[in-house]
Amino acid sequence: MDTSFGLLRAALTAALIVPLATVAQSPTTTFKVTTNVQASCQVSANDLNFGNYSPNAATRNDAQSELKVTCSPNVQYNIALNAGTSAGASIDTRKMTFGSSTLNYQLYRTSSRNSNEVWGDTVGSNTLQGNGTGTQQSYPVYGSVPAGQLVSPGTYIDTITVNVLF
Repeated sequence: MDTSFGLLRAALTAALIVPLATVAQSPTTTFKVTTNVQASCQVSANDLNFGNYSPNAATRNDAQSELKVTCSPNVQYNIALNAGTSAGASIDTRKMTFGSSTLNYQLYRTSSRNSNEVWGDTVGSNTLQGNGTGTQQSYPVYGSVPAGQLVSPGTYIDTITVNVLF
């Protein structure tokens, strides 16, 4: 019985040593995992409604809207507003139309609505600069319709395109 036990013990020891020797000699390697993260921005806008305009009013008609921009963290961007879709409009004189009638208005980057704060589409001149945080950031748009424009009654409309340049 001692001999049988000795043989069994030797066989078990050999069985345990063989897998350990195999594992100790297994080759290994590494590999890198990469991706290229692209900068991205999204923008949305609320409509700007001046309400009722009276050509006989002595003061301008002001209103405010909001743009919402979400850009990747640390992405610098500029928000540009075009002149609109009405014929003859420019950054300096935007126009809403009703049939063949036009009503001048303006969009500004600040609530003071000064002529040097007109919101346009020339980077470094009349756009609004921002820095992405990865979360939504809000920017007010200040509008003004000058007083004393004698125009036909109706619903005047224009469409502004917002570009986020990054």
